[in-house]
Formats: sequence, structure tokens, C-alpha cells
Amino acid sequence: MTGITGTGSADPDDGPALQVEGGPDGTILVTGQIDISNSMSALQQMLGLVRPGHDVALDVSGLSLLGSHALTAIVDLHNIVVDGGASLVVVTGTTNRIVRRVLELSGIGATIRIVAELDGLAIPADGPPPVRRCGGDS
Repeated sequence: MTGITGTGSADPDDGPALQVEGGPDGTILVTGQIDISNSMSALQQMLGLVRPGHDVALDVSGLSLLGSHALTAIVDLHNIVVDGGASLVVVTGTTNRIVRRVLELSGIGATIRIVAELDGLAIPADGPPPVRRCGGDS
């Protein structure tokens, strides 16, 4: 994986630093915390790893904090990927119950595909299922 590491906090005691890494298969792995101080940086780092027209798997299983700013970054990423003709799937992992619960409670699963594991996830040869923008009519 190629990595871009950034932190939104000057105080190392505020929690794990944000780390964003991308793989050749379109996977983006995000670890640490996304909060108000680094959400824009997180989004920009994720966007820097998106290949236009290619589907993206966003692995958030390594996040220790998933608040409203992280949700906003995920929705923004989703909308940009969809506008580019591709799809986004969010991978929560099987052990990070906090991340899964926040995603469930937020309701974004109605628009963004959320899975526990990426293994065995295949996009059909005729393309991904129809997707729509979060907060949009299309």
C-alpha cells in the first residue's frame, strides 16, 4: 500500500494520528481518528488516492473515532466517486463494533453500501448496481 500520513492535532495525546493508505486494487485504508481538526485533510488525502472511474473500497475498520465530521467526509467521498461514474463501498471490519454502530445509526447505509468484510465482495461484470448521490435526487 502507498501511504499518505497526516495528523490534524498538534497534541499527540489527543489520540491516534490519522493515516490514509491506498492499495492498487482501489482500497483506501483509514486508521486513527477523523474529527473536526482533520476531516478536510482526511477527505483530500482519500481523494488523492481515488482513480477516476474506478470503484473504491474504503476500509474504516482502523478508525478509533467516527463522528459527524468523519461521516461528512465519507458522504463527500461517496458523492465525488459516484459523480465520476464509479461506486464506493465502506468496509467496517468484523471487530470494530463502534464504527459499525455509528454507520448504522447515521442511516447512510441507505445510500452507501456498507459491508463487514471485503473478501468475496465482487462487482458484477456488467457493472455495479445503480448508485445515487447522498442528499441528491440522482
